[in-house]
Amino acid sequence: NPLQLLPAILRLLMPVANAGSARAQVRLGDMYAEGRGVARDFAAAETWYEKAATRGDTAAQMKLGAIYAGASGTTRNNNIAYIWYGIAARLGATAAQSERDRIGALLQPAERTQADKAIEDRVARIRPKT
Repeated sequence: NPLQLLPAILRLLMPVANAGSARAQVRLGDMYAEGRGVARDFAAAETWYEKAATRGDTAAQMKLGAIYAGASGTTRNNNIAYIWYGIAARLGATAAQSERDRIGALLQPAERTQADKAIEDRVARIRPKT
């Protein structure tokens, strides 16, 4: 039964994620977001996605954009959603471009300008993905 493997998977992923593996961090985020093998915890999912996102993982950046755009377990924040989608788009995630543009249409021009600066600042600080 695959569900019986989840606690073992969690025990294996945790030290790898804590060591900085973006792939493991995204998997842990998914487990928490979906409540697979752990209690559903959107705050924990967001934390793990953010760790991976700051390492350049575009899937994690897209997931964070979706969390903030759709308010899954957090307060809806179109500015933050736009920033995460914008970072993913700048790093080559083509699907992020349309999402960034969709959310950007909801922002005021001054908000978009400020968010675009935040995107450039964050992209410049991205640590390499492992």
